[in-house]
Amino acid sequence: MTDLKYLIITDLDGTLLNYETFSYKPIVSFIKKIITKKILIIPNTSKTKDEVLKFLNEIKYLTPFIVESGSAIYFPKKFDYSGKIKINDFELIYSSKNKKSINKVLNSKDFQNYKNLYRTTSKIKNKDLADLSGLSIKNLKDIKKRDFSELIVWDSSKKNLNKFKMLLNKKDLSLLEGARFLHLKGKGDKGIAINKLLKFMKSSNINVYKTISLGDSKNDIPMLNRTDFSCIIKLPNKNYINFNGESVFRSKKEAPLGWKEALMSIGEFADYVYE
Repeated sequence: MTDLKYLIITDLDGTLLNYETFSYKPIVSFIKKIITKKILIIPNTSKTKDEVLKFLNEIKYLTPFIVESGSAIYFPKKFDYSGKIKINDFELIYSSKNKKSINKVLNSKDFQNYKNLYRTTSKIKNKDLADLSGLSIKNLKDIKKRDFSELIVWDSSKKNLNKFKMLLNKKDLSLLEGARFLHLKGKGDKGIAINKLLKFMKSSNINVYKTISLGDSKNDIPMLNRTDFSCIIKLPNKNYINFNGESVFRSKKEAPLGWKEALMSIGEFADYVYE
């Protein structure tokens, strides 16, 4: 039996990573301090598994993670860090519809009237995609390696978008709004993924005392709704997402310093980390 005092479930872009530079360097020592207290930091992100693995290798940290806006959960086969972290070090404990089945729906006759109203990443030129994503062209290959979702840029009206969403819903698909893209995926979200993760951890004799979530965008709301403490990170030149729950903390700083600020505003957590 393993007991965890706290479980941190966090979005990455705009939350732990700076929205524009994707840097986390100003809080590296804080992250390391949390890890030494045997608190799991679990990415729950719209990023792909390759993007998350790159981040975990940078901070040399083996941990469960959730990708593509709740579409899949990867759990370490064992928690012994021993060099480069690879996908083979993880068990895929949950996944929703795969990308192939999603594209099959999009290419069906029911969606022919919508095909010129949006663009997926595969149809966007690398230079334009770099501008939209904030990534360098050399890092675009990982964002395109999606297994369970499609990133979409909508080029039509809100009315048409609502019709599109309704039709997707009938096909057991969902469209979630992130900070930069729309995320087309199977039914489910970041909150449902947390439920599945916690259920798996309980069945593996891992007890969690309290959970903390951190996010910045609309697709983070289901995650923020699920945890004991919820932290909303300030985005540059944008209002906070509309979320009113209990035990909500809003950072005044942007990521990554806002990530530390929000966590430190939870008194009992700060006391535990620095006891």
